[in-house]
Amino acid sequence: MLSLMVHDLRSPLSGIIAHLSMLIEELPEGESREDVRAALRGADAMQKSLEEALQIRLLEEGQLPITRSSVDLARLLDEAVATLTAVARRKGIEVSTAVEGQAKASLDGKLVRRAIENLLGNALKYTPGGKDVSVTVRHLSDAVEVDVADRGPGIPAELKAGMFEKFGSVEAKKGGARKGFGLGLYLVKLVAEGHAGRAQVLDRDGGGAVFRVRLGIKAA
Repeated sequence: MLSLMVHDLRSPLSGIIAHLSMLIEELPEGESREDVRAALRGADAMQKSLEEALQIRLLEEGQLPITRSSVDLARLLDEAVATLTAVARRKGIEVSTAVEGQAKASLDGKLVRRAIENLLGNALKYTPGGKDVSVTVRHLSDAVEVDVADRGPGIPAELKAGMFEKFGSVEAKKGGARKGFGLGLYLVKLVAEGHAGRAQVLDRDGGGAVFRVRLGIKAA
């Protein structure tokens, strides 16, 4: 059913996005143009959710193989962060980035970028306005580690293992401040496992959580 829904919705949604994009270009600045922008943001969010659901299904069934190539880590990080710059600016959150170690690694750039976007979006969602979020990419001898550190409410030790469960948001079970269906973090887990790695949650000094993804690498 999910596969059919994704297939049937992708084409008309792409048409909606295309028409809204053209309409924005024709409208003068004002309330109507802002309304169309809001509709376009909503349509983009829907499209992202559909693509995420499709990627998860394909990864689960082994039909979306990990396609490795030599990836520039700094460029990958910049592109991922750029997609959420407006969200950070709107909340007054400072996002700092850093790349440590060698500049390139053999990874599936598209999937890793999507994982970083999901983690950063999660961090911005739960970090209060005016606080900070950091994203660090480290090239180790046999792996690449990505740390996304937020200033959210943190994760109790006994609940950390369930953060990446499918449809099993630990926050929702606990009834705490972090809520959601868990698909975004589940995709992160699948991407990590596809790279012979893992995803985990750690405590951040000064409060908050660090979502770490370890990705096994091959020679770039």
